[in-house]
Amino acid sequence: MKDKRVSSKDVAREAGVSQATVSYVLNQSPNVKIRPETRQAVLDAARRLNYHVDYIARNMRLGKSASVAIVSNSNMPSYIFLRILEGIKSSLKDRNYSLIVSFANYTDIQDAEFIKSYYSNLVDGIVFVFCDLTEQGTEFLDERQIPYVTINANYQPHGRHQIKTDLRPAMGDAIAQLKAAGHTNIGYIGQFAGDEKSMRYSAYRAAMRDHKMRVQSRYVYKASGDESLIESAIAEQLDPVLADSKLPHALLCDNILAGFYVQRYLHKNHISMPDAIALVVIGSNDFCKRVHPSLSAVEAPLHAIGFRGSEFLFDIMESEGETPADSIVLQWQFTRRESS
Repeated sequence: MKDKRVSSKDVAREAGVSQATVSYVLNQSPNVKIRPETRQAVLDAARRLNYHVDYIARNMRLGKSASVAIVSNSNMPSYIFLRILEGIKSSLKDRNYSLIVSFANYTDIQDAEFIKSYYSNLVDGIVFVFCDLTEQGTEFLDERQIPYVTINANYQPHGRHQIKTDLRPAMGDAIAQLKAAGHTNIGYIGQFAGDEKSMRYSAYRAAMRDHKMRVQSRYVYKASGDESLIESAIAEQLDPVLADSKLPHALLCDNILAGFYVQRYLHKNHISMPDAIALVVIGSNDFCKRVHPSLSAVEAPLHAIGFRGSEFLFDIMESEGETPADSIVLQWQFTRRESS
């Protein structure tokens, strides 16, 4: 025979408080002050009775799904996505919300699965993670007042409700550290080398200019971003430089993969870091801390991006007609390790 289900009334009786107090404590009501000892008594009683809040029933009463759709591209690097997702989950957990992951594999946004989920009351809002919305897409969402946030590395001029990042100050910190260490020739290598439209390469050029240092074309090396080609592309660029003993004093790699293969190239050729050449990578990955020497890095605040993106969505959902700021800007950080 199935055991009788424990109710909030049972918890209230066990804790010696009202049923309303139990509701306030277990639902973490932010606007109700509860004495710490009373809160603990309720939590202890709920634990003893193995009581859990029925969120489905609660959300039905409130007219909410208590879920958020996370929309991303299927080819997004797993580490970046998971770190952002951890930040989103940290925010959702505080509000007893869950998430539903969807991929941006639609032709017309009105036919997308996450839009159907919104209109079916399966989700209360949408977070787009590194999947660019078209102008038509943002117009569709705005016209229908669907709560959404976009998380992107670059600003979209037609978008609203954006979490974006600024790489430039952290890049300036990296160049400043390299310059202070006596490195005068600071090069750049990777798939975006020489691309003025690239956020990473343009931040490198701006930082060099700000610190009164000259970008020298002979120290700018273009290398493929394709994992199957990048190792040979790096060797093709650096072999002649090494043969002429004209390596730069320091090298910025425009992604983690490039950093890995450059470091491997230097090891194979018995070039020490940072004595013979200092190395800094642009990107975020635990790999940077685990290799030897550990890699200095200009890193994106991935967890904070996810957390602030989720909090921004709740601000929008709770705004009651008032439009919050169009965007929030988060800063990258330079972390110095053994390679520089």
